[in-house]
Amino acid sequence: MQEDFELETVLSLITGYNFTNNFDKVFDLVQFMFEDPFIDILGFNILKDTACKHIYRLYPEFKNISYNEINDTLVDEIKSIYGDTITISVIGENVIKLKHSV
Repeated sequence: MQEDFELETVLSLITGYNFTNNFDKVFDLVQFMFEDPFIDILGFNILKDTACKHIYRLYPEFKNISYNEINDTLVDEIKSIYGDTITISVIGENVIKLKHSV
């Protein structure tokens, strides 16, 4: 199973800096990844590292993004590459990208 999430939500999770207008979106992302709608703040803190490792497995280039260098310009640059949303799968699954024929 996979779903698209706002890029800012994913960046908020992996950097620890909130780029969203509502941090609940980050909880929604982690709850989706673990298929558990009842993950609370304690569970979030326990599972955060595993969630980040999963995202890095899907998008290894995100390993190079650090909290110290991130700013609105960098977010815009990343959006120019990936778009406003990015596809995330549940833990243990790959992202399947379908090719559209014209």
